This record gives sequence, C-alpha cells and structure tokens, in this order.
Amino acid sequence: MGIEAEREREIEIESAEMREGNVVLFPFLAHGHMNPSLDLARLLSARYPHLTLTLVTTSGNLAGFRRLQLPTSLRLVALPFCPSDHGLPPDADTSFALPPHLVTHLNHVIEGCLLPSFRRLLSDLISAASPPLICVIADMFLGWTAPVAKELGVFHATLYTSGPYAMSIYYSIWINLPHVDGGDGEDDEIAVPGVPGVTVRRRQLNPNMRSARSPDHKSAAFVRRQAALCRSSRATLWNTAEVLEKPFLDAWATSTGQPVYAVGPLFAAAGRVARGDGGLAAECLAWLDRHVSGSVVYVSFGSQNRLPAEEAAELAAALEEQGRPFLWAAPAPDQAPPPPPDGKSEWTSGLVARGWVPQVDILRHAAVGA
Repeated sequence: MGIEAEREREIEIESAEMREGNVVLFPFLAHGHMNPSLDLARLLSARYPHLTLTLVTTSGNLAGFRRLQLPTSLRLVALPFCPSDHGLPPDADTSFALPPHLVTHLNHVIEGCLLPSFRRLLSDLISAASPPLICVIADMFLGWTAPVAKELGVFHATLYTSGPYAMSIYYSIWINLPHVDGGDGEDDEIAVPGVPGVTVRRRQLNPNMRSARSPDHKSAAFVRRQAALCRSSRATLWNTAEVLEKPFLDAWATSTGQPVYAVGPLFAAAGRVARGDGGLAAECLAWLDRHVSGSVVYVSFGSQNRLPAEEAAELAAALEEQGRPFLWAAPAPDQAPPPPPDGKSEWTSGLVARGWVPQVDILRHAAVGA
C-alpha cells in the first residue's frame, strides 16, 4: 500500500468517525466465512461505536447468530430462503455437512434467490436515510453484491476470509485448471500459473478440484464468475496482517487496481469472545487443564472436510500408541474417528469433542503443543 493510498485511507476513516452511518456486512453461508465477518463487526463496533452495523443472513441462520456474543450496535437482517425449494436439505442454510456436489449447488442457488431481496434491502436502507448507508462489505463468494451496490451508488468492499497468497493459489487452480495437463502421478509437481515458484501435488487437491476437467465444471465456473465480479469492488479487505503478506497484498493491488487493506487476523483483533457450544467448551477446557504444557495434539479438519473412516481410525490409533493425548474436534458426527478396535467406546488418550468447540481458546491453551 503506497503512502498516498494510506493517507486517503486515514482521511476516509476520520471522515467516517465524524458522522453516524450504517455498514452492511454480508458473509457467505458457511461457518468459516460467517465467523470472520462477525469478528470484523466486533472490531468495527469497538473502534467506531457510533456506527450501526447490519449483518445480512438467511432466516434459517438467525437462531444460531442470536446464541452468540454480538455487539450491541449489530442488528441482524434475514433474507427469505427456503433450501428445500431448491433441491437442498431443509436445514441447508449453511454449507455445513453438505457433500461437495450440494455445496456447489448451494453456491449457484444463493445468487438467484437472494439477489432481489438484497437489492430491496439496500434500497430500503438508502430510503431510510438515517443512519446513512456508508458501505457494503460482502464475502468473496458473494461477488454479485458488487454490481448491485454499484447500481445503487453504494460503496462496496470485498472481504477475503484468507490471505492473498492462499487466495491467489486457489483462484489460479480453479480458473486455469493446471492439473488437467499436469501429469497423472499423485506426487507430480504442478506449477500454479501466475504464482511464481509455487507448485502443488495432485494429492493435495480436494476431490472436487480433481474432478474439474474443463472450464464448464460447475465449481470452476462459479469461482471464475465470483472472481470477475469481485474485481468491480472498490476495495478489498483481507483477513491477514501486512507484516506477513505485504508482497502478496501489493501484487494483488497491482494486478487488480483495487485498494487492499490487511485487517486481520480478525479473531485476534476482535478480542476474547465466547465461542463454541457452552457445555462442550467448558468440557474441552477442563480436559486441557488436566494435561501438562505442550503435551496435547489438537486434531481438526474444519467444518467441510472428512477423513475416510479407516484413515481417521489409523490417525487416532497412532496418537494413542505414541501415548500422545489428543483433542479431536468433530462438528459433524461423521468427522469423529471410529471407536478403538479393543471394544471400548472411547479412546483412552483422547477426547473426541462432538460439536462446535472454542478453537481459539483451545489453541491458546498451554497444554496444546501441536
């Protein structure tokens, strides 16, 4: 970020501080995207308490948001969405626990279903005038919000929930599909176009990526469209720190012509908040308290990924054989390792936490060493 751009940013912030306003945040319907948006809302609320914050989601997600620790300046707005009307399970208001082909289907359905009601929401907020609508901050997978905001004369920024290094690789693989002509061996190195010096191995690609053999693949087409739409956004916010990724932030700004702002890591900037299921969170932290510093291995594959049952069993058995205590996070039932082969219901050395755990607090705990 150049000196002039930094000065312009400071002027914009000072100007915003002198007036009340409304900032609309619109996360993608996945936990790994909702949480950074919430953390950004907490950060904005703490630094600019005069702001009104409006977080947009769907009706099926309201109850989950209301159970969380939210800023007093944040209001929730639900857009109508009935997943079962579109060939999805009735509770598919997020991508959690959906198989890859249905996640892709959800991605495509969201735009057609939510765009008209999102446009009406922005129009209503503009008409209300008080507090004035300052900007929309929408997720990188909701690129269609950028032309809507532009049409209505509203400043639009895209929030990327990762850093530009990872995002550049992700976009390049989906848009260029280098694995199609990159050899068939699982360990063959495949160059990532546009990211000098970076290669990936075929076995590192998830099954959905591996199945993409042409630009017409649904996921490839979705990512390509969102990337193009996000180019029309007037700024990009990144869940990273400039000290970690300045060369890649600068490269993104140069290639897109967009201002870039490193606003993360958002979970740290937002401060300590209650996360995870209350009872399970207390159980996890109490279990960690009983272990010595650096002794526990934390096992988590996120909310979308699944290990084959035999691999999960092998990993748990290896940890147990080595005498390493482990805390295994399993938000969905099929993410838990199978019971041990000795007929016991639980692993002796490990705690399998079935549900949402306080991941930040777990990683902060002195007992966790890996």
